[in-house]
Amino acid sequence: MASVNPVAEETYWRSNYARRPYVKGASYDDYGPDYQHGINAHRKHLGPAFEDVKSDLGRDWLSKRSNSSLEWDCAMKM
Repeated sequence: MASVNPVAEETYWRSNYARRPYVKGASYDDYGPDYQHGINAHRKHLGPAFEDVKSDLGRDWLSKRSNSSLEWDCAMKM
């Protein structure tokens, strides 16, 4: 499995998040922490299916979300 470059991912999402269909006028400050959480989760949970780690990721989101206004149920759908 290819490794993920967190700097390249952050640069990509910062430039492209607004084109995603789920973005409803929010700023990158709302979506950036979720993208970062996903990058870190990918590196931490190599192998298990999303459904197998979803509850752990949801608990982690509470401490990782920074100033994002996204609740976990919205963040996990991205």
